[in-house]
Amino acid sequence: MAKIGIDFGTTNSSLVAFDKESGQFSCFTSTGTPDKPTPSVVWYHDKHVIVGKTAKEKVNAFSNMPGHHIETSIKSKLGSGKKISVLGRLVQPYEIVADIIKHIKKTAETEKADSRNTNYNQAVVTIPINFNGKQREELRKAFNLAGISIDTFIHEPFAALIGFMHTDPEMKKTLTSRNSHVLVFDWGGGTLDITIVKIEQNRLWELSTSELTGIAGDKFDEELMNLFSNRFIEKHSDKFPIDFLQSKLGERNDALRMFAEECKIALSAKFQENIQIDEIFYDDANRKYYDYTDVINRNDFEKSIQHHVDAAINKINIAIKQAGISNDQISLVLMTGGSSNIPLVKRAVEDKFGSRVLYSSKSRFGYSSGSCSGQ
Repeated sequence: MAKIGIDFGTTNSSLVAFDKESGQFSCFTSTGTPDKPTPSVVWYHDKHVIVGKTAKEKVNAFSNMPGHHIETSIKSKLGSGKKISVLGRLVQPYEIVADIIKHIKKTAETEKADSRNTNYNQAVVTIPINFNGKQREELRKAFNLAGISIDTFIHEPFAALIGFMHTDPEMKKTLTSRNSHVLVFDWGGGTLDITIVKIEQNRLWELSTSELTGIAGDKFDEELMNLFSNRFIEKHSDKFPIDFLQSKLGERNDALRMFAEECKIALSAKFQENIQIDEIFYDDANRKYYDYTDVINRNDFEKSIQHHVDAAINKINIAIKQAGISNDQISLVLMTGGSSNIPLVKRAVEDKFGSRVLYSSKSRFGYSSGSCSGQ
């Protein structure tokens, strides 16, 4: 019987089934694109609960409209003790998480014919290194509401290495043929997780871990949002009070966040990105809408996150020291998570480890953070 693993992420989530007999993974998505995970976004309206790509696409249009509530990055609110108002009803963060898990479970159950007799009611679930008892408890509650019992938790970077080794037999053979130390650098939407794993005689041990909580893709989006806001205020401060402009930008916070994320992703592939956000606010006196129009270049973005990247490199040094090894004893650095694709991050890690850095197209449980190709 195939078993399932679920990566509930700050930005994206996926469910995979693993058949031990064949060693094959099957990844299930609900984005309309077979090789993409499900955005961890929920849109509530008119008694409807919509999860994933469609919900994410509606952030700009409906986030501030009465009768609509769109929740993003809900993972970061687990264990906070703060309820969330959803269309006049106070709910716990784990109840919103449960809607995401229900969605990806239903997708897996209906997307393909179940030729492997998969059990969708029990799962191995990945978690960040820093997840505390309260957060784990609430995650269990969310999964229980979705009809899934959690067999065990596994640290996300450790799961990434296991998945990688399953989908790259040659590298697995190389690493297990001698005593090896692998540093997994997993920088996603909510946290940076670093784990150093010792591989000896086909067995794996976690030697040390290190992390940055709250400094990841979401934080990089915030840095870009601040850049957007500061430039807009500078441009219009001669016509409007600064506190008025800040208030109006605050009303469009969700839209700014969406465009910041898109800009961040674009700047990993090119050196500048044109930004056009229509109707930031309406000026009654002039009867005029004001738009945000600008060009953001990669240097602007890199300057805004340089201190975070420096902190990440320091966390690598801490993990190596705690493992009781030297930099030269690291056999492989496995880079995974969406934020690892940022050019500044790549340069910083490659400057430290050179050719030992490998960018995995496979992520936790053998699927990619941007692809589910581990079939």
